[in-house]
Amino acid sequence: MAQSYATVLNLISAGCVGLIATAVAALLSSQCSLYGLGFLGIICSAATSIALTCQYLRQMRPCNTLSWNGFIQMAKTRLLTATLGRYSVWNLKRAYRSGSRMLAMQHITLMKHVARSRKTVFGRDHGFAEIRGIEDFRVRVPVRDYAELDKYNQLAYRGEPNVFFPGRVEFLFKTSGTTGKNKTFPGARRFLKDFATAFLATKFCFEEFTRKSGRRNEFGVPTGPLSKFVVSRGDILTTPVEPFQRVHDAKAAFYIHAVFALWHDRIGDVSAFYPTTLSTFIRCVIDNWDSVLSDIERGRLSADKVGIEPELLAVLNSHLSPKPARAAQLRALFGDGQDLSGFFEKAWPDIPCVMLARSGSFQSSYRYLRKYLGNLPTFGSMLSGSEGFVGININVKEVDCNVPERYNPMLSPSFVEFVPVDAGGSDVGEAKLAHELEVGGLYETVLTSFKCFRVRSGDVIRIVAMDRCAPVFELSHRKSHMLSVDAEKTTENALQSCVLLAAERLNCHVIDFSAAECFLYEPVAGTCRGTKYYALFVELDGDRRLAEDDKQLFDQTLRESSEHYDQMRVGGRIDTMQVLQVKLGAFAALRLQMMRRNDGISEFQFKMPRVLRSEDSLRCLLDGCLLASYMRTYEELLNLATAAAALLLSGLAFAMLQLSGGPLTFAAFGVLATLSVTAAVVSQYLRLQQPCNTLGWRGFLMLSLLKLLGVTWARYSVWDLKRAYKSGSAMRAKQQQTLMQLVEQSRETIFGQDHGFAEVRGIEDFRARVPVRNYNELDKYNQLAYRGEPDVYFKGQPDCLFKTSGTTGKNKTFSVIRPIAERSLMSIFMLVYYTRELLASRHGRQYKLKRLFVVRNLPKDRQNEFGVPIAPLTKYFHTPVDIYTTPVEAFKKIHDADTGFYVHSVFALWHEQIGEVNVFFPTNLISLVRCVSSNWDSVLSDIENGKLSAEKLKDVDKELLSLLNQYLSPKPERAAQLRSLFGDGKDLSGFFEKAWPDVPFVMLARSGSFESPYRFLKKYLGNVPTFCPFIISTEGLFGINLNLETDDRPETYHPFLSGSFVEFIPIDADGNDLGEPLLAHELKVGQLYETVSTSFNCFRLRVGDVIKVTKMDGCAPVFEISHRKSHVLAVHVEKTTEKSLQNCVALAARRLGCEIVDFSATDCFLYESITGTSKETKFYIIFVELDSSRVLVEDELLVFDKALRDSLEDYNLFRSEGDIDTMTVVQVQPGAFGTLRRRMMELNPDISEAQFKMPRVLRLAEHVECLLEQRL
Repeated sequence: MAQSYATVLNLISAGCVGLIATAVAALLSSQCSLYGLGFLGIICSAATSIALTCQYLRQMRPCNTLSWNGFIQMAKTRLLTATLGRYSVWNLKRAYRSGSRMLAMQHITLMKHVARSRKTVFGRDHGFAEIRGIEDFRVRVPVRDYAELDKYNQLAYRGEPNVFFPGRVEFLFKTSGTTGKNKTFPGARRFLKDFATAFLATKFCFEEFTRKSGRRNEFGVPTGPLSKFVVSRGDILTTPVEPFQRVHDAKAAFYIHAVFALWHDRIGDVSAFYPTTLSTFIRCVIDNWDSVLSDIERGRLSADKVGIEPELLAVLNSHLSPKPARAAQLRALFGDGQDLSGFFEKAWPDIPCVMLARSGSFQSSYRYLRKYLGNLPTFGSMLSGSEGFVGININVKEVDCNVPERYNPMLSPSFVEFVPVDAGGSDVGEAKLAHELEVGGLYETVLTSFKCFRVRSGDVIRIVAMDRCAPVFELSHRKSHMLSVDAEKTTENALQSCVLLAAERLNCHVIDFSAAECFLYEPVAGTCRGTKYYALFVELDGDRRLAEDDKQLFDQTLRESSEHYDQMRVGGRIDTMQVLQVKLGAFAALRLQMMRRNDGISEFQFKMPRVLRSEDSLRCLLDGCLLASYMRTYEELLNLATAAAALLLSGLAFAMLQLSGGPLTFAAFGVLATLSVTAAVVSQYLRLQQPCNTLGWRGFLMLSLLKLLGVTWARYSVWDLKRAYKSGSAMRAKQQQTLMQLVEQSRETIFGQDHGFAEVRGIEDFRARVPVRNYNELDKYNQLAYRGEPDVYFKGQPDCLFKTSGTTGKNKTFSVIRPIAERSLMSIFMLVYYTRELLASRHGRQYKLKRLFVVRNLPKDRQNEFGVPIAPLTKYFHTPVDIYTTPVEAFKKIHDADTGFYVHSVFALWHEQIGEVNVFFPTNLISLVRCVSSNWDSVLSDIENGKLSAEKLKDVDKELLSLLNQYLSPKPERAAQLRSLFGDGKDLSGFFEKAWPDVPFVMLARSGSFESPYRFLKKYLGNVPTFCPFIISTEGLFGINLNLETDDRPETYHPFLSGSFVEFIPIDADGNDLGEPLLAHELKVGQLYETVSTSFNCFRLRVGDVIKVTKMDGCAPVFEISHRKSHVLAVHVEKTTEKSLQNCVALAARRLGCEIVDFSATDCFLYESITGTSKETKFYIIFVELDSSRVLVEDELLVFDKALRDSLEDYNLFRSEGDIDTMTVVQVQPGAFGTLRRRMMELNPDISEAQFKMPRVLRLAEHVECLLEQRL
C-alpha cells in the first residue's frame, strides 16, 4: 500500500473521476434521480476540495512560492494527466498491436477533420461531401507543399471565415522562420481541445520518465520554462507571466529568466525544448554573473540590464524579495561564474528532469550542453510542428540521454502520412500510413489537421525499429536543408555526423555550426578557388584554435559520413571543404541578427539553420572568423595580379596629378603596372587554350580587361551603392551629386539657359525650374537636336541619335555625343560583367573567358535627312573585337533577321563551349529556336562540312560568305553529338543546357511584357539560370539587379543612383497621378510609380514605364517592372493594363494546361471596323498563339474571359453589370506572331529588330489584319 501523501491524492483524484463517471453513466441511462446526481456531484466536489487543500498546505514551505491559483492550475493538469493522459497512451499502445487497429484509429481521426470541413472553401473545392474513407480522401486531395496552397493560405491569413475549418480565424500559428520563410496556419480556440489529449499523453509520458529515471517530480512545485510557452491563467512559472509577456527584447528576456529562476531555491523542471535556447541562457548567465547575483541579493532587477520602462520594471520587482543567502550559495557553488559545469544539477539539486530535444539538427548543441546539465536526464516528449502532431516518446524506459529520442506515431489528433524519400530527398513512392513503413526507410511527413490537409512538413524521419505494428522512428533532417554544389545532396544529418565525429576525434566541444555552398560563400568572402566545395563555420567552446590539420579532419569525417560526397571527392568534382572557425558567441550574434532582420522569426522557436542561404547571415559569420583563409587557386592569383596592377596604375595617376614625381618615377610605375597585367593575362591565356576554346588573344585581352575593371571598379561601385542604401540621406546625397553633374555640364546649352541652370544649386532648385514633361512637350528641343544643332541638351555637336524601338509607339530620338555615351556604356559594361560573374559563381556555373553567344541582328547604318547618324542603343552594346561566336563581319553586313538567325545558329552550335548566351529580348530567342528547329538538317550539315550553305544564304554576298567560311572547319563529331541529343530537331527541350552543358546563364529579361514569351522558353532553357542585369532604356539606366534571383519570378531591381537622376511619380492602377515626383528613398512598398528620367540628353522626361515596389532593402526600394503606361485597353470607363492582360493569359494557360508563345489584344472599335461586324456591345479581343497544334474549343476560349475576371476586379464588376461583354479570343496559327513582327518592320523601317518588343495592345489596323489573316 502506498504510504505517501501524493499517492493518497492520486487515489482521491481517481475516486473523484470514478464518481463523476458514475454520475454521467447514471444520467445517460436514466437510472438515477436528480437528487441522486446532485448528491454524487457534492461528494465529488468535497473529495476534490479536501485533497487539494491538504496538498496545498503541505507544500507551503519557505522555498515554495507557488500561489493558490497556480496550485489549482497544476493540480487540474495533474488530475487530467493521471486519467485522460494515461488512457490516451493505453489506447495508443492497444492500437499498435495490429495494423487494422492503427488503420481504424487513423480513419476516425481523418473523418473527424473531413466532416468538420465539408462546408468550408477547401472542403467544397475538394469534394469532402463525397469522402467516405482514407482512399477517397487521397484521390481528392493531392500531397502539396505549403506554397502550393497559397490561394487558401492567403484567405486564412486575411482572416476570411470558413477556409479550412468552419467559423472565423481567431489567431495564426506561426512557424519559427529560421529554416525558411515563416508559414502561418489558422487557428481557433474551440479547436485547441484537439491538442488537449495529445498534450496530456505527452505529459503522462514525461512524468513516467521522471519516475522511472529515479527522480520523482514532486507535485505542486512551480515549473521554470525557458521557452515562451503561453499560459492562459495560473501563476505556475518562475518568471511572472504578466507583465513578462510584454518584454520582447531577447537579451532582456533571458536576463530576467536568469534572475527569477536562480532566485528560486527549488523548481519543478526545466522546459526549454530547443538546446539553442538553453545555450543562449547559459551564455547570458556567464556574461552577467555578478549582476544576476547582485539582483538576487538586493531583490530587484538592474534597470540598466533589462532596459524596460520603469512601470514594467516595478511590477516585475514586486515579485522579488532580497535573498542574500541564495546569492552566497550560488557564489560558493560557481565562484566567478565562468565555469558553470553541472550548473542545473548544482543550482537546483532536486530538479527531476530537463525537457530538451536532442535529435536532428540539435545533436551538436545538445552535446555542448551536457557539461552544464551534469547527470540530469533529458527528455523530448513529442515530435510536432505548427502543422500538427507526428510522434510521441513513449519509450520512457530508455534513459540513455546520449542518443537521439525515438518516437512512436501519434494517431490523433493529426492524420499523418509518410512519403518515402531517398537520401537526396527525392520521392520514391506514394504516401503510406504508419503501419506500412519499413525499418531503415527515410520518409517525409505529410500532415492533415483542422488547419491543413496533406501538407508536406519538410521533416524527414528514419525508421529504426518496429513496436509490434507501429514504427519507432527518429528525426533525421529537414528536407530543404541540403548542400549541393554538383550532383550530390548532402543532408544536415550528414553534416551533423561529420561535426560530431570530428569533435570527438579532436576532443573538443562544438557549440554550433552552419555550412554554405561555395557559390554563396565566394562572392561574400571575395575569393574564387575555381572549384566547387563547401564552407563550414564552427564555434568551439574554449580558447582552442584549430590548426590546418585539424580543419582537414572535418572534410575527412564528412567523407566517412556521406558515401556520395566521398565519391565526388575521389572523382575530383568537389574540392576539400573550407573550414572557418568563428569567435565564441558568433552564432549568438547571428541569432540576434536573424531576428532583427526578420521580425517573423520567433525567438523561442529558434533553430539555427545548418545550411545558410542568406548573404547577410554568411557575412555575419565571416565577421566573426578567427583565422583568415588564404586564396590558393590560379584564378585568385590572377585577381591579385590584376588588383595589384590597378593599384600601381592608380599610384601612377596620383603621382602625375600631384606632380610629385619625375619622369623616372612615372616610368617605373608604368613598367610595373604593364608587367603585372601582362604576366597575369598571358599566363591565364595559356591556361585556357584548350581545343574547344577558339578565343583569340585580342578577344581574351578584351575580356580580361573587362574582368579587371569588373573586379575593381564595378565591385567598388556596387559596394558604394549598397553603402548609400543604408540611409535616406546618403541616397539623396548620391542622387544630388548625379543631378548636379548633369546640370553643370548643361549650364551653357539652349535647354540649360532656358531653364536657369546657372541658378540651380540642388534638387529643389532643379525641380522648381524644370517641370515634368512628356516627349512631345519637348518638341522644340527635340527638333533642334534631330537637325544636329549644337548645344541643345549638352555642349557640342551631336555625333548620333539614339532611337527607341518603335514597337510600342512612334520612334523617339535622343541626341548623344560619343565621349559621354562611351563613358556611360563602359560603366554599364563593367556592372554587367560583375553581376554576371557573381551570378554564375553563385549557381555553380563558373563564368569563364570564352566566346559569347550574342543573339542580335544589327540594323544598317543610316542617317536622317540632316545627315545625322541614327541607330538603336543596342548597337553600341556591340564591340568590334572578336569575342563572339558569330564573326564580327556578320554583325556588320547581315541585317536580314531570318538570315542573321541562321548564321548565329550555325556558328553557336559549331562551338562546344561558350561563355554565355546574351539575348535580353525573349522574342529574339524564340525566333532563334524556331530557326534552328526548321533548319535542323541544314545547320548540322554546315557544321559537319565546315561551311555555310549557299542555298540557305542566297541573299548573302559571295565574298562575305567566303569570309565567314574561313572561321569554320569540319566538325562531324559535333554534328553527330547534336544529332544524338536532339534527333530530328523537332523537340529541342533543354536545348541550351544540353548543347552547351557548361553555359553559366542566359542573359534574358523575364518581367513586364516579356513574362509570356519567357514561360514559353523555359522548356528550351532547361535548368540554365536566366537573369537581366539592369533596367535600361534610351532615356537612361534606372535599376540594377543585385538580387540575382534565377527562379521564374520577375526580376527585381535596386535603384541605380549614378548616371541618371531618376524620380518616381505615384500613380493608381488606371495610370492617374497621385502626387508629386518622389526620390528613390521616399517610395513605399506595394505602390505603383511611373519613372521620370534626367540624363545628359533629357531632363525630367516621363519614360512611360511603370514599376511596382515589392520590398525595401535598408532605405532603398526593390522593385519590378509592371507595365507600359500607354499599353491600356479601355472600352467603357475601365483601364486594363498590359500587366493585367499578362496575368490573365498566364492564369488561363495554367488552367488549360498549355504553353502560350505570344499574345496581343485590341478593342472592339478597331476590330469591328476591320471585320465589318457589330455585336452592339463593348468587348476585348485577344489573339493567342499556342506552342502546339492543339485547337481550343469554344468552352476553352471562355477560360480567358474568366481568367481576366478573376485577376482584375474592375473588369469583373463591369462584366457583371453588363457594361462589357465576353472577351473574344482568336487563336492564330503557329508562327503568326513571327509574321506580325516582320510585317511591323516592313511597315515601319525605323523599328529596330534588335530592340523589338511585341506590343500587348494593338492600335493599328494593319497589325490586327495581319493576325486575322492567320486565325485558325
